This record gives sequence, C-alpha cells and structure tokens, in this order.
Amino acid sequence: MAAYQLGSHGAEVERIQKRLKTLGLYSGPIDGAFGGGTQSSVKAFQKKAGLAVDGTVGPITWRALFRSAIPSSGIAAKPLDYRCLALTGTFETGRGPPECFAGLSGDFDGQGLSFGALQWNFGQDTLQPLLNEMARNHTRTMRSIFQSNYDVLLAALRADKRELMRFARSIQHPVTHAVHEPWRGTEAFGPLRVLGALSASTGLSGPRRRLSAIHVPSRRRGRSSR
Repeated sequence: MAAYQLGSHGAEVERIQKRLKTLGLYSGPIDGAFGGGTQSSVKAFQKKAGLAVDGTVGPITWRALFRSAIPSSGIAAKPLDYRCLALTGTFETGRGPPECFAGLSGDFDGQGLSFGALQWNFGQDTLQPLLNEMARNHTRTMRSIFQSNYDVLLAALRADKRELMRFARSIQHPVTHAVHEPWRGTEAFGPLRVLGALSASTGLSGPRRRLSAIHVPSRRRGRSSR
C-alpha cells in the first residue's frame, strides 16, 4: 500500500501539496518534494480532521484529503531496471525520478564533469560521445538547449583532452566544484536531465547501447538548480 512521507518525491506529492494549498494549510512550493513544510501541513490537516497525527499520507489521510482511495505509486508499474536505477539515483541525489537520473556534478573526483546517475563523464571519455551524438543528429534541439553557449561547447568537445578538462573546470567553483550558471540550469545542462530518465529504460549494458537507444525529445524546459 502506498504512503507518502518525509523524503517522498513525485506527482503524487505534488497533488498532496496542491490540495493542502487549496485548504490554506500549505504555502510552500509545488515541487513534488515531501519536505518539512509539507510534513507540517499534513500534520495540521490530520489534527484538523481528527486523524492520528504522524505527518504521513497513508490510505486514511489520503481518503480524507481527496475522498478517494490512495493510488498505487507510479513507479511500481515501471520495469525492474528503472526502479533499481531510481532507487540508486534518489539515494545519490536526494531527488526523485526523473530528476534523480540526471544530476550534474563537477570535478570532485577528477573527471571534469559527470552527468546522470550512470555518471557519464569527460575524464573517462563517456560524456563526449553522448554530447557529440546529440550535436550530429539533433542539432536544432542542442542549439535550443545551449543557445549562445552551443558553439562554446562544440569547440570544447573538438579540443584535445587537456583543453576539454580545462574548459570543464573553468565553469565550476574551484573548491566546491559546483557548476556555475548558466551551464548548470535551464540554459544548458538542465534540459538534458530528461535524458537520464530515458537512459533508465534503454538497458544497463554499457554506454554504446545507451547512446544508440536514446531518442532526444522536443525541447523541454529544464529545472534550475537550487
């Protein structure tokens, strides 16, 4: 039986947040992340409704909120490989799917830039094929994502390995390795996060298979870093 509590993520949590906001019990963002604010609002609702106050939206609290039975978690219907990758990605990034599949991290491990739960990266030459494949076969989409930085990225990808790694390190903080905007957010890598979700359904047998299986969708607005 599904239940939503501190740390839960997804469309069902968004629905809970919207309902609590309609009831005047929640004033936080509708982001699908069950944090402390959502938990406090759930407790306030439970207290008001005369329910056991535990901050968890289980079958009883869900029915009180929506007058219907609690639905099964959407991820339960996904293939096993997707669910396993979602578990790993959520643990590593603190975000639910699909965002958890596509975290972007800097040079904390000497790999320049690393992308996704599967950690494509420049250091081990696994991120370059992904970006080059997209640039060749989906130029219009890539331009719409990277905008004025598209030519900068192509120049870096065409440079030798030393120059590429120098470029990667130039767009991040030298100590914390946090990637600077706009490279991290909506104008650059942010929209690529959708590819992480797609990679989960293309098999786990290696970069070549994943690259050949990916079909880049039309432009999707990325999610800015927080």
